[in-house]
Amino acid sequence: MGLDGCARGGGTAKVVAARLLDAAAADGYPQGYEYPTWSPTQVKEGNHPPGVGHHPPGVGGHGDDAGGHPPGVGGHPPGVGHHPPGVGHHSPIKDAVYALLSWKRAIYSDPLNITGSWVGDYPCYTDDDRKWVGVFCEVDPETDELVVAGIDLNHGMLAGTLVPELGYLKTVGIFHINSNYFHGSIPNTFRKLRKLTELDVSNNMLSGSFPRVVLRLPSLIYLDIRFNKFYGPLPDDLFDLPLDALFVNNNDFDGFLPSSLGRSPVSVMVVANNKLGGRVPTSIKNMSSTLNEILFLNNQFEGALPGEIGALNQVVVFDIAKNNLLSTLPNSIQNMESLEAFDIAENQFYGDLTAELCNLPNLANVTVVDNYFTGLSPACANLTARGVIFNFGGNCFGGVAGQKDNQTCAEFYQRETLQGGETVVRSQQALHYQ
Repeated sequence: MGLDGCARGGGTAKVVAARLLDAAAADGYPQGYEYPTWSPTQVKEGNHPPGVGHHPPGVGGHGDDAGGHPPGVGGHPPGVGHHPPGVGHHSPIKDAVYALLSWKRAIYSDPLNITGSWVGDYPCYTDDDRKWVGVFCEVDPETDELVVAGIDLNHGMLAGTLVPELGYLKTVGIFHINSNYFHGSIPNTFRKLRKLTELDVSNNMLSGSFPRVVLRLPSLIYLDIRFNKFYGPLPDDLFDLPLDALFVNNNDFDGFLPSSLGRSPVSVMVVANNKLGGRVPTSIKNMSSTLNEILFLNNQFEGALPGEIGALNQVVVFDIAKNNLLSTLPNSIQNMESLEAFDIAENQFYGDLTAELCNLPNLANVTVVDNYFTGLSPACANLTARGVIFNFGGNCFGGVAGQKDNQTCAEFYQRETLQGGETVVRSQQALHYQ
Protein backbone atom coordinates (compact mmCIF):
# COMPACT_ATOMS: atom_id res chain seq x y z
CA MET A 1 0.00 0.00 0.00
CA GLY A 2 2.97 2.33 0.45
CA LEU A 3 4.92 4.33 -2.07
CA ASP A 4 8.16 2.39 -1.72
CA GLY A 5 9.28 1.08 -5.08
CA CYS A 6 7.09 3.43 -7.07
CA ALA A 7 8.75 5.22 -9.97
CA ARG A 8 9.71 8.77 -9.08
CA GLY A 9 11.19 9.94 -12.34
CA GLY A 10 9.61 11.98 -15.07
CA GLY A 11 10.14 9.42 -17.84
CA THR A 12 7.12 7.62 -19.19
CA ALA A 13 6.76 4.29 -20.94
CA LYS A 14 3.58 4.66 -22.90
CA VAL A 15 2.56 1.29 -24.15
CA VAL A 16 0.50 2.35 -27.10
CA ALA A 17 1.19 5.92 -28.08
CA ALA A 18 4.91 6.57 -27.94
CA ARG A 19 5.57 5.57 -31.52
CA LEU A 20 2.94 7.97 -32.78
CA LEU A 21 5.31 10.83 -32.04
CA ASP A 22 8.46 9.18 -33.40
CA ALA A 23 9.71 10.89 -36.53
CA ALA A 24 11.65 7.81 -37.52
CA ALA A 25 8.39 5.87 -37.58
CA ALA A 26 6.40 8.53 -39.37
CA ASP A 27 5.15 5.99 -41.89
CA GLY A 28 3.61 3.81 -39.19
CA TYR A 29 -0.09 3.21 -38.63
CA PRO A 30 -1.89 3.61 -35.33
CA GLN A 31 -2.80 0.49 -33.45
CA GLY A 32 -5.90 -1.13 -34.90
CA TYR A 33 -5.76 0.90 -38.08
CA GLU A 34 -7.25 -0.99 -41.04
CA TYR A 35 -5.85 -0.54 -44.49
CA PRO A 36 -8.22 0.83 -47.13
CA THR A 37 -9.28 -1.15 -50.21
CA TRP A 38 -5.93 -0.48 -51.88
CA SER A 39 -3.46 -1.08 -49.08
CA PRO A 40 0.28 -0.49 -49.42
CA THR A 41 0.72 -4.26 -49.32
CA GLN A 42 -1.79 -4.79 -52.09
CA VAL A 43 -0.51 -2.11 -54.41
CA LYS A 44 3.08 -3.24 -53.98
CA GLU A 45 2.21 -6.62 -55.45
CA GLY A 46 1.99 -4.87 -58.79
CA ASN A 47 0.67 -7.87 -60.70
CA HIS A 48 -1.04 -7.42 -64.03
CA PRO A 49 -4.63 -8.61 -64.28
CA PRO A 50 -5.29 -11.63 -66.53
CA GLY A 51 -4.76 -10.83 -70.17
CA VAL A 52 -2.67 -7.73 -69.56
CA GLY A 53 0.99 -8.16 -70.50
CA HIS A 54 3.92 -5.79 -70.67
CA HIS A 55 3.31 -2.71 -72.76
CA PRO A 56 5.87 -1.67 -75.37
CA PRO A 57 7.40 1.77 -74.88
CA GLY A 58 5.54 4.55 -76.63
CA VAL A 59 2.21 2.78 -76.76
CA GLY A 60 -0.78 4.51 -75.19
CA GLY A 61 -3.00 7.54 -75.30
CA HIS A 62 -3.15 10.43 -72.91
CA GLY A 63 -5.12 11.66 -69.99
CA ASP A 64 -7.35 14.66 -69.73
CA ASP A 65 -8.64 17.09 -67.21
CA ALA A 66 -12.16 18.36 -67.86
CA GLY A 67 -11.76 17.55 -71.53
CA GLY A 68 -8.19 18.76 -71.95
CA HIS A 69 -4.90 16.90 -72.25
CA PRO A 70 -1.71 17.24 -70.25
CA PRO A 71 0.64 19.62 -72.07
CA GLY A 72 2.99 17.86 -74.44
CA VAL A 73 1.14 14.54 -74.41
CA GLY A 74 -0.03 13.46 -77.83
CA GLY A 75 -1.71 10.40 -79.28
CA HIS A 76 -0.24 7.24 -80.79
CA PRO A 77 3.35 6.99 -81.94
CA PRO A 78 3.63 6.60 -85.73
CA GLY A 79 2.76 3.13 -86.90
CA VAL A 80 1.20 2.00 -83.66
CA GLY A 81 -2.47 1.30 -84.07
CA HIS A 82 -3.56 -0.72 -81.07
CA HIS A 83 -3.35 -0.20 -77.32
CA PRO A 84 -2.82 -2.98 -74.80
CA PRO A 85 -5.75 -3.40 -72.40
CA GLY A 86 -6.20 -0.37 -70.18
CA VAL A 87 -3.96 1.93 -72.22
CA GLY A 88 -5.79 4.13 -74.70
CA HIS A 89 -6.83 7.69 -75.40
CA HIS A 90 -7.42 9.60 -72.15
CA SER A 91 -5.72 6.76 -70.27
CA PRO A 92 -5.09 7.18 -66.53
CA ILE A 93 -1.71 5.54 -67.13
CA LYS A 94 -0.69 8.35 -69.48
CA ASP A 95 -1.91 10.92 -67.00
CA ALA A 96 0.21 9.30 -64.31
CA VAL A 97 3.31 9.18 -66.51
CA TYR A 98 2.95 12.87 -67.31
CA ALA A 99 2.50 13.73 -63.61
CA LEU A 100 5.43 11.66 -62.42
CA LEU A 101 7.89 12.80 -65.09
CA SER A 102 6.91 16.41 -64.36
CA TRP A 103 7.58 15.77 -60.68
CA LYS A 104 10.88 14.08 -61.49
CA ARG A 105 12.10 17.32 -63.08
CA ALA A 106 11.32 19.20 -59.83
CA ILE A 107 13.34 16.78 -57.68
CA TYR A 108 16.83 18.23 -57.55
CA SER A 109 18.43 15.79 -55.12
CA ASP A 110 18.00 12.03 -55.40
CA PRO A 111 21.04 10.34 -53.85
CA LEU A 112 19.46 6.89 -54.02
CA ASN A 113 18.61 7.42 -57.72
CA ILE A 114 14.99 6.46 -57.11
CA THR A 115 13.61 8.51 -59.97
CA GLY A 116 16.34 7.20 -62.25
CA SER A 117 14.03 4.24 -62.79
CA TRP A 118 11.24 6.52 -64.02
CA VAL A 119 11.89 6.18 -67.75
CA GLY A 120 9.65 5.38 -70.69
CA ASP A 121 5.91 5.76 -70.71
CA TYR A 122 4.68 2.74 -68.76
CA PRO A 123 5.10 2.73 -64.96
CA CYS A 124 3.50 -0.62 -64.13
CA TYR A 125 6.16 -3.12 -65.12
CA THR A 126 6.94 -5.60 -62.34
CA ASP A 127 10.33 -6.88 -63.46
CA ASP A 128 13.29 -5.25 -61.73
CA ASP A 129 14.85 -3.88 -64.92
CA ARG A 130 11.85 -1.75 -65.83
CA LYS A 131 10.00 -1.20 -62.56
CA TRP A 132 9.41 2.42 -61.49
CA VAL A 133 10.63 2.50 -57.90
CA GLY A 134 8.02 3.81 -55.48
CA VAL A 135 5.16 3.53 -57.98
CA PHE A 136 2.60 0.78 -57.45
CA CYS A 137 -0.15 -0.34 -59.76
CA GLU A 138 -3.40 -2.15 -59.17
CA VAL A 139 -6.62 -2.88 -60.98
CA ASP A 140 -9.14 -0.07 -60.53
CA PRO A 141 -12.29 -1.85 -59.32
CA GLU A 142 -14.46 0.77 -61.03
CA THR A 143 -12.96 0.43 -64.52
CA ASP A 144 -11.20 -2.94 -64.34
CA GLU A 145 -8.10 -1.24 -65.76
CA LEU A 146 -4.57 -1.39 -64.43
CA VAL A 147 -3.75 2.03 -63.00
CA VAL A 148 -1.20 3.76 -60.78
CA ALA A 149 -2.79 3.23 -57.37
CA GLY A 150 -0.04 4.15 -54.93
CA ILE A 151 3.03 6.33 -54.48
CA ASP A 152 5.38 5.31 -51.68
CA LEU A 153 8.66 7.23 -51.49
CA ASN A 154 9.09 7.09 -47.73
CA HIS A 155 12.66 7.62 -46.49
CA GLY A 156 13.85 8.30 -50.04
CA MET A 157 16.18 11.22 -49.16
CA LEU A 158 14.52 13.17 -51.97
CA ALA A 159 14.61 16.97 -52.14
CA GLY A 160 12.39 19.12 -54.30
CA THR A 161 8.85 20.43 -54.51
CA LEU A 162 5.39 19.03 -55.12
CA VAL A 163 4.38 20.15 -58.60
CA PRO A 164 0.85 21.07 -59.75
CA GLU A 165 0.97 18.27 -62.34
CA LEU A 166 0.56 15.77 -59.51
CA GLY A 167 -3.14 16.56 -59.80
CA TYR A 168 -3.17 14.17 -62.77
CA LEU A 169 -2.65 11.20 -60.43
CA LYS A 170 -6.41 10.78 -60.29
CA THR A 171 -6.34 7.03 -59.67
CA VAL A 172 -3.96 7.19 -56.72
CA GLY A 173 -5.37 5.99 -53.41
CA ILE A 174 -2.17 6.25 -51.38
CA PHE A 175 0.41 9.05 -51.47
CA HIS A 176 3.24 8.53 -48.99
CA ILE A 177 6.39 10.68 -49.09
CA ASN A 178 7.34 10.84 -45.44
CA SER A 179 10.90 11.43 -44.24
CA ASN A 180 12.27 13.32 -47.24
CA TYR A 181 13.28 16.94 -47.87
CA PHE A 182 10.34 18.26 -49.87
CA HIS A 183 9.64 21.95 -49.30
CA GLY A 184 7.04 24.46 -50.41
CA SER A 185 3.36 23.62 -50.12
CA ILE A 186 0.81 21.03 -51.19
CA PRO A 187 -0.52 22.16 -54.60
CA ASN A 188 -4.18 23.07 -54.93
CA THR A 189 -4.38 20.59 -57.81
CA PHE A 190 -4.42 17.83 -55.19
CA ARG A 191 -8.16 18.52 -55.04
CA LYS A 192 -8.42 16.36 -58.17
CA LEU A 193 -7.27 13.28 -56.28
CA ARG A 194 -10.79 12.14 -55.54
CA LYS A 195 -9.76 8.56 -54.74
CA LEU A 196 -6.99 9.47 -52.31
CA THR A 197 -7.54 7.66 -49.01
CA GLU A 198 -4.13 8.18 -47.39
CA LEU A 199 -1.97 11.30 -47.53
CA ASP A 200 1.31 11.15 -45.63
CA VAL A 201 3.71 14.06 -46.18
CA SER A 202 5.16 13.92 -42.68
CA ASN A 203 8.74 14.67 -41.73
CA ASN A 204 9.54 17.01 -44.60
CA MET A 205 10.10 20.77 -44.85
CA LEU A 206 6.67 21.80 -46.11
CA SER A 207 5.42 25.16 -44.89
CA GLY A 208 2.60 27.69 -45.00
CA SER A 209 -0.80 27.80 -43.37
CA PHE A 210 -2.84 24.64 -42.98
CA PRO A 211 -3.11 23.05 -46.48
CA ARG A 212 -6.82 23.57 -47.02
CA VAL A 213 -6.74 21.56 -50.23
CA VAL A 214 -6.93 18.42 -48.09
CA LEU A 215 -10.42 19.50 -47.01
CA ARG A 216 -11.55 18.82 -50.58
CA LEU A 217 -10.50 15.17 -50.66
CA PRO A 218 -13.74 13.22 -50.21
CA SER A 219 -12.16 9.77 -49.79
CA LEU A 220 -9.43 10.74 -47.32
CA ILE A 221 -9.34 8.67 -44.13
CA TYR A 222 -5.68 9.02 -43.06
CA LEU A 223 -3.99 12.43 -42.90
CA ASP A 224 -0.44 12.83 -41.66
CA ILE A 225 1.29 16.22 -41.95
CA ARG A 226 3.39 16.03 -38.77
CA PHE A 227 7.00 17.18 -38.51
CA ASN A 228 6.75 20.03 -41.02
CA LYS A 229 6.64 23.82 -40.73
CA PHE A 230 2.93 24.51 -41.09
CA TYR A 231 1.57 27.35 -38.97
CA GLY A 232 -1.58 29.27 -38.06
CA PRO A 233 -4.93 27.95 -36.83
CA LEU A 234 -6.47 24.59 -37.55
CA PRO A 235 -9.60 25.15 -39.68
CA ASP A 236 -12.99 24.37 -38.18
CA ASP A 237 -13.95 22.09 -41.07
CA LEU A 238 -10.89 19.89 -40.59
CA PHE A 239 -12.90 18.05 -37.97
CA ASP A 240 -15.74 17.41 -40.41
CA LEU A 241 -13.56 15.18 -42.59
CA PRO A 242 -14.41 11.45 -42.38
CA LEU A 243 -10.93 10.66 -41.07
CA ASP A 244 -9.90 7.65 -39.05
CA ALA A 245 -6.47 9.05 -38.13
CA LEU A 246 -5.21 12.64 -37.91
CA PHE A 247 -1.60 13.63 -37.22
CA VAL A 248 -0.74 17.35 -37.18
CA ASN A 249 1.85 17.24 -34.42
CA ASN A 250 5.26 18.91 -34.46
CA ASN A 251 4.34 21.97 -36.51
CA ASP A 252 3.72 25.57 -35.45
CA PHE A 253 -0.08 25.58 -35.34
CA ASP A 254 -1.60 28.06 -32.90
CA GLY A 255 -4.98 29.46 -31.89
CA PHE A 256 -7.77 27.56 -30.16
CA LEU A 257 -9.21 24.16 -30.92
CA PRO A 258 -12.70 24.87 -32.30
CA SER A 259 -15.85 23.34 -30.87
CA SER A 260 -16.14 21.41 -34.14
CA LEU A 261 -13.50 19.09 -32.64
CA GLY A 262 -16.34 16.99 -31.29
CA ARG A 263 -17.62 16.24 -34.79
CA SER A 264 -14.48 14.37 -35.79
CA PRO A 265 -14.93 10.60 -36.22
CA VAL A 266 -11.22 9.81 -35.76
CA SER A 267 -9.95 6.92 -33.69
CA VAL A 268 -6.50 8.52 -33.33
CA MET A 269 -5.79 12.26 -33.04
CA VAL A 270 -2.34 13.72 -32.37
CA VAL A 271 -1.99 17.51 -32.11
CA ALA A 272 1.06 17.46 -29.84
CA ASN A 273 4.05 19.80 -29.96
CA ASN A 274 2.38 22.86 -31.41
CA LYS A 275 1.32 26.20 -29.89
CA LEU A 276 -2.39 25.53 -29.52
CA GLY A 277 -4.05 27.29 -26.59
CA GLY A 278 -7.32 28.04 -24.86
CA ARG A 279 -9.49 25.45 -23.21
CA VAL A 280 -10.07 21.88 -24.28
CA PRO A 281 -13.51 22.02 -25.96
CA THR A 282 -16.28 20.33 -24.02
CA SER A 283 -17.51 18.96 -27.34
CA ILE A 284 -14.77 16.34 -26.96
CA LYS A 285 -17.46 14.20 -25.32
CA ASN A 286 -19.07 13.72 -28.73
CA MET A 287 -16.05 11.73 -29.92
CA SER A 288 -16.82 8.90 -27.51
CA SER A 289 -18.02 6.38 -30.09
CA THR A 290 -14.79 6.35 -32.11
CA LEU A 291 -11.87 7.89 -30.21
CA ASN A 292 -9.15 5.53 -28.93
CA GLU A 293 -6.03 7.69 -28.64
CA ILE A 294 -5.65 11.44 -28.20
CA LEU A 295 -2.39 13.30 -27.62
CA PHE A 296 -2.51 17.01 -26.69
CA LEU A 297 0.91 17.22 -25.05
CA ASN A 298 3.29 20.16 -25.22
CA ASN A 299 0.90 22.91 -26.24
CA GLN A 300 -0.49 25.90 -24.33
CA PHE A 301 -3.91 24.62 -23.22
CA GLU A 302 -5.18 26.24 -20.04
CA GLY A 303 -8.07 26.19 -17.61
CA ALA A 304 -9.70 23.07 -16.25
CA LEU A 305 -9.65 19.58 -17.66
CA PRO A 306 -13.33 19.31 -18.64
CA GLY A 307 -15.48 16.74 -16.91
CA GLU A 308 -16.75 15.78 -20.34
CA ILE A 309 -13.66 13.61 -20.84
CA GLY A 310 -15.47 11.02 -18.75
CA ALA A 311 -17.58 10.23 -21.80
CA LEU A 312 -14.49 8.88 -23.60
CA ASN A 313 -14.97 5.32 -22.45
CA GLN A 314 -13.09 3.82 -25.41
CA VAL A 315 -9.96 5.94 -25.06
CA VAL A 316 -6.83 3.88 -24.42
CA VAL A 317 -4.27 6.71 -24.45
CA PHE A 318 -4.89 10.20 -23.06
CA ASP A 319 -1.89 12.54 -22.94
CA ILE A 320 -2.15 16.24 -22.16
CA ALA A 321 1.24 16.68 -20.50
CA LYS A 322 3.25 19.91 -20.70
CA ASN A 323 0.42 22.42 -20.89
CA ASN A 324 -0.96 25.10 -18.54
CA LEU A 325 -3.97 23.24 -17.19
CA LEU A 326 -5.11 24.25 -13.72
CA SER A 327 -7.71 22.10 -11.99
CA THR A 328 -8.44 19.06 -9.92
CA LEU A 329 -9.08 15.75 -11.64
CA PRO A 330 -12.75 15.47 -12.64
CA ASN A 331 -14.61 12.65 -10.91
CA SER A 332 -16.00 11.62 -14.30
CA ILE A 333 -12.61 10.12 -15.11
CA GLN A 334 -13.88 6.96 -13.41
CA ASN A 335 -15.90 6.24 -16.56
CA MET A 336 -12.81 5.98 -18.81
CA GLU A 337 -12.67 2.24 -18.29
CA SER A 338 -10.53 1.47 -21.36
CA LEU A 339 -7.74 3.82 -20.27
CA GLU A 340 -4.24 2.30 -20.30
CA ALA A 341 -1.87 5.28 -20.54
CA PHE A 342 -2.67 8.56 -18.77
CA ASP A 343 -0.18 11.46 -18.73
CA ILE A 344 -0.88 14.90 -17.25
CA ALA A 345 2.72 15.75 -16.30
CA GLU A 346 3.96 19.35 -16.10
CA ASN A 347 0.67 21.14 -15.55
CA GLN A 348 -0.86 22.67 -12.41
CA PHE A 349 -3.20 19.95 -11.22
CA TYR A 350 -3.82 20.12 -7.49
CA GLY A 351 -5.77 18.49 -4.69
CA ASP A 352 -6.03 14.72 -4.37
CA LEU A 353 -4.96 12.00 -6.73
CA THR A 354 -8.14 10.04 -6.37
CA ALA A 355 -9.39 6.49 -6.59
CA GLU A 356 -11.64 7.50 -9.49
CA LEU A 357 -8.49 7.43 -11.63
CA CYS A 358 -6.46 4.75 -9.92
CA ASN A 359 -9.21 2.12 -9.73
CA LEU A 360 -9.58 2.02 -13.51
CA PRO A 361 -9.13 -1.64 -14.47
CA ASN A 362 -6.82 -1.43 -17.51
CA LEU A 363 -4.20 1.06 -16.38
CA ALA A 364 -0.62 0.34 -17.47
CA ASN A 365 1.03 3.75 -17.12
CA VAL A 366 0.08 6.78 -15.01
CA THR A 367 2.26 9.89 -15.11
CA VAL A 368 1.43 12.92 -12.95
CA VAL A 369 4.96 14.34 -12.59
CA ASP A 370 5.43 18.06 -11.78
CA ASN A 371 1.99 19.10 -10.60
CA TYR A 372 0.72 20.15 -7.14
CA PHE A 373 -1.12 17.07 -5.88
CA THR A 374 -1.15 16.75 -2.10
CA GLY A 375 -3.36 13.77 -1.30
CA LEU A 376 -2.77 10.21 -2.48
CA SER A 377 -5.62 7.74 -2.27
CA PRO A 378 -4.85 4.16 -1.21
CA ALA A 379 -5.80 3.01 -4.71
CA CYS A 380 -3.10 5.24 -6.20
CA ALA A 381 -0.51 4.21 -3.62
CA ASN A 382 -1.18 0.62 -4.68
CA LEU A 383 -0.63 1.15 -8.42
CA THR A 384 2.92 -0.20 -8.47
CA ALA A 385 1.81 -3.34 -6.65
CA ARG A 386 -0.69 -3.84 -9.49
CA GLY A 387 2.15 -3.67 -12.03
CA VAL A 388 1.26 -0.17 -13.21
CA ILE A 389 4.12 2.18 -14.09
CA PHE A 390 3.48 5.14 -11.78
CA ASN A 391 5.48 8.36 -12.14
CA PHE A 392 4.60 10.94 -9.48
CA GLY A 393 7.72 12.99 -8.73
CA GLY A 394 7.64 16.76 -8.34
CA ASN A 395 4.30 17.09 -6.55
CA CYS A 396 3.43 18.10 -2.98
CA PHE A 397 2.96 14.67 -1.38
CA GLY A 398 4.11 15.08 2.22
CA GLY A 399 6.85 12.81 3.54
CA VAL A 400 7.69 11.37 0.12
CA ALA A 401 11.04 11.79 -1.58
CA GLY A 402 11.36 13.58 -4.89
CA GLN A 403 8.63 16.18 -4.28
CA LYS A 404 8.57 19.98 -4.57
CA ASP A 405 9.93 21.86 -1.59
CA ASN A 406 7.47 23.13 1.02
CA GLN A 407 7.88 26.78 0.05
CA THR A 408 6.97 26.12 -3.59
CA CYS A 409 3.89 24.18 -2.55
CA ALA A 410 2.92 26.84 0.00
CA GLU A 411 3.17 29.66 -2.53
CA PHE A 412 0.88 27.76 -4.88
CA TYR A 413 -1.78 26.88 -2.31
CA GLN A 414 -1.85 30.26 -0.57
CA ARG A 415 -3.11 31.97 -3.70
CA GLU A 416 -6.87 32.26 -3.43
CA THR A 417 -7.32 32.71 -7.16
CA LEU A 418 -4.94 31.10 -9.57
CA GLN A 419 -4.00 31.97 -13.14
CA GLY A 420 -6.98 31.51 -15.43
CA GLY A 421 -9.51 32.45 -12.76
CA GLU A 422 -9.66 28.99 -11.18
CA THR A 423 -10.32 29.12 -7.44
CA VAL A 424 -8.46 26.62 -5.27
CA VAL A 425 -10.69 24.61 -2.95
CA ARG A 426 -8.36 24.34 0.01
CA SER A 427 -8.23 20.77 1.23
CA GLN A 428 -7.04 19.60 4.65
CA GLN A 429 -3.80 18.52 2.97
CA ALA A 430 -3.31 22.04 1.60
CA LEU A 431 -3.64 23.56 5.08
CA HIS A 432 -0.22 22.09 5.82
CA TYR A 433 1.26 24.77 3.58
CA GLN A 434 -0.54 27.78 5.12
